[in-house]
Amino acid sequence: MIEILQVISHFFLFVFITFFPINTYTAPKIAKIFNYSYFNIIFVNSSILMLVLLILSFFRLNLNYIFFIIFFLYIGIFLYIFSDIFSDILKKFSLKNSYLKILFFIICISLFLNTANNLEIGWDGLSIWLFKANNFYNGNNFSDLILNEVPYIQYPHLGAYLWAFFWKNSFLQIEYLGRLFHLYIYITSIFILAETLKDSSRFKKLFFIFFIIIFSYDYDNTMGGYQEFLIFAMLIFSAKILELILNENNYQNFNVLSVFLLINTLLLSWIKNEALFYGIFIILIYLIINRFNKKALGFFIVGLLMITFQIIIKKYFFDLEKAFLFSLSPESLVKNINFTELFNRIYYTSIYMVHAILKYPINIINILSLIIFLKYFRKIKEYKHYLIFFLLNIMFLYGVYLVTDAPLIWHLKTSIERLILQTSGFYIFILLHLINKKIIKF
Repeated sequence: MIEILQVISHFFLFVFITFFPINTYTAPKIAKIFNYSYFNIIFVNSSILMLVLLILSFFRLNLNYIFFIIFFLYIGIFLYIFSDIFSDILKKFSLKNSYLKILFFIICISLFLNTANNLEIGWDGLSIWLFKANNFYNGNNFSDLILNEVPYIQYPHLGAYLWAFFWKNSFLQIEYLGRLFHLYIYITSIFILAETLKDSSRFKKLFFIFFIIIFSYDYDNTMGGYQEFLIFAMLIFSAKILELILNENNYQNFNVLSVFLLINTLLLSWIKNEALFYGIFIILIYLIINRFNKKALGFFIVGLLMITFQIIIKKYFFDLEKAFLFSLSPESLVKNINFTELFNRIYYTSIYMVHAILKYPINIINILSLIIFLKYFRKIKEYKHYLIFFLLNIMFLYGVYLVTDAPLIWHLKTSIERLILQTSGFYIFILLHLINKKIIKF
């Protein structure tokens, strides 16, 4: 019973800590840019929190002290705006989208309890991310990963730091409580998708939410210490910001959205190695949809420098040749350049790619949506950036397995399913636009 209460209290902690510093009371102009969306604002604040924690991860600081500073700072802000919040409680609760908040609570608690009932940590979680989380849980910092010879020190650490942060700052200090924030972010991103549906009834939005969760969530492995669903969620929010930028004519709003897009892509690069490439794809798309104008070019250059700064740090601390899932050594390139080897690698990558798509139904939905999108391209060509991301991602996937030094079949079996799944959230917007344009009846 105590553990159940801890899980529920952790949900309310997440809600409170992601209600600040930006909301309709503290920053109404920014909230307006994000359409006063409760779930968009959760993600905005989560991005700010993750950015702060990323910076602090390079210092040897007690996680409890960090938490108390953030928590009491937010308490102060809450007390300052309390009268405004209290006067709006009944009015806000009666608004038409309150049912989404109620459902959000129910789904979060249900999946949190499912995680509590299924404590198994997957292979990557146990051999890579738990060691990193344990490093930060014990008050160490980024450089201590090297000193303590933590396995796979070259892998990014933000997801593990979040794990350690919420693990350390729980009453019971049970390990899995730290992983719940990843799940909280994942669920928030799905509600962002539901809010994007236009002219849809409550029932249709509820159905859509359950549809996405059922088709993407792995009830055995989703919260097993993996980072894929954190990337899944971050890519959804990146796509949402790109959508807002695409429809934004106000230069001031454009600047705000661009800053948050850069923050989001920076955070992606510190979660997993391949997410660095996703960040580059996103800022490249950002430049394309803004037609290479000077301001967009400036943000693009800044974004590229921010993302690739991770490589500079790894070059200083680690051996760059071991920075990614694959090697860029001349030997591996020469070995794989002959026709037979090239053909085998493309063939087996294609076979395992199809198998990976079939494992999670959300991938099948995305492929079908992409086919319909191509058929009706003229009607929705303003959303061609999803096609650009898809093509870049396909080239990236083949590129990884063309140059990998690891045994090809083993590498494909252990990675390609998750590589495809974590980008699937980005493509769901294609389905949303097909529905909003009445191309697909829903």
